[in-house]
Order: sequence, then C-alpha cells, then structure tokens
Amino acid sequence: MIHQYKFNGKLICGQALTTLLREKLISTYTGEPWPELIIPTPLHRKRELQRGFNQALLIAKQLSKQLNIPLHRHLIRRHKKTSAQTGLSAKERQTNIRHAFQLTSQPLPSHLALVDDVVTTGTTVNEVSRLLKDAGVQKVDIWCIAKTPKWN
Repeated sequence: MIHQYKFNGKLICGQALTTLLREKLISTYTGEPWPELIIPTPLHRKRELQRGFNQALLIAKQLSKQLNIPLHRHLIRRHKKTSAQTGLSAKERQTNIRHAFQLTSQPLPSHLALVDDVVTTGTTVNEVSRLLKDAGVQKVDIWCIAKTPKWN
C-alpha cells in the first residue's frame, strides 16, 4: 500500500494508512500531552513536482484535521536537492541528507510532531529533529506510517 501511495499516486492508500496511524496515536497518547504543532517532512520542490504531491504533507494534513492540532507546512524547507534515499546505505544516507534542511520561521513551540511516510534508517528525521532542537524545540515526536524493524 505504501508503494502504491508514494510511487503510483494511489491517494486512497495514503488515506487508509493515515487512519490506521491516527488510531495508533490516539491509543499511544492516552494521558500524555499532544504536540502543539504538526510539521511534514519536506520534499525538495523538484521531487514534489515529479511525484505530484508530498506524501508526508498529505498525511500531516489529514492528521491535523482529525486530531485538531495545527499544521505548519512550511516551517522546514528542503533547500538542498539530494539523491533519493532509497537504495543508499546508512552512511550514504547521512552524507546525502546532511544540511539539506532550513528553518523558515520562529518562534517554535516546545513540542511538535514531525510526520514522514516511512522511516528507514532515521537519517532524515534525525537531521530535521537536530535542526529543530538546535532552534529550541524541546521534544520532537516522529509520526510515520511505517518504519523498518531495524535501522541499518
């Protein structure tokens, strides 16, 4: 379903997967404070134009609406065009993504959720989280519809 969503534009698959993620989040946050803001992991604009959409943004929009948490779609900008992470080793992914993101505005909330579709090695979410924490964010929750069982 993820492949159909991400690479074949089957948006209904993304909606179904996001609904499952929402249910998991609701059960996970029982008694815990929700993030103050949701942000999607940005795609470089050229990759978004090629694909026709940013899958993380669509997931984030649906979650924002359903969980009643504000969304800031442009808080982080991917200013460096990188190779696709698919097929790269963990070390290659780290080099590929280093300094690819920029913060576009401040002040920031102390707790936010970073949304991505798939977390493989954690390189992308770690790079964005580092940027956010360097800017004063205290807690970054990672919300994704899938992750590999063991990060390479």
